[in-house]
Amino acid sequence: MLIIIIIIIIIIIIIIIRCDIKLYTLYVQPVTVQEGLCVFIPCNFTYDPNDARSTSKMYGYWFKGSCFESLSLVATNDPNKTIAENARNRFFLSEEVEEGNCSLVINDAQNNDGGNYCFRIEKDPKAKFNFRSELQVNVKGEW
Repeated sequence: MLIIIIIIIIIIIIIIIRCDIKLYTLYVQPVTVQEGLCVFIPCNFTYDPNDARSTSKMYGYWFKGSCFESLSLVATNDPNKTIAENARNRFFLSEEVEEGNCSLVINDAQNNDGGNYCFRIEKDPKAKFNFRSELQVNVKGEW
């Protein structure tokens, strides 16, 4: 009987964890941009508001690379973080992160801007999440 109760508890925990993950979603499409031009990349996300205080500031972070490797920060609204040198003054995150807007602007696209990008949010006390969906940016050479 005890084993059955433990199994039921484990199943309930798994269901709760899966439901929580579904509350964290990222909506972004791959883009292609010509080298030297700019691109606006529409992006939206959702998160579980129960994980955050309404009075806490929400920070968004775009990183170059996969969410599971060493990352280079290219855009954020967190004034305490340092942007990678090659992205400084070229990559810009939406000012409406609090409203679920993670749109990204890349100015003067460079060939080395191509690749995958990972988005992360942080809002105290426990809304801290790397989204599994990644943005893919392709940069085409100049004509």
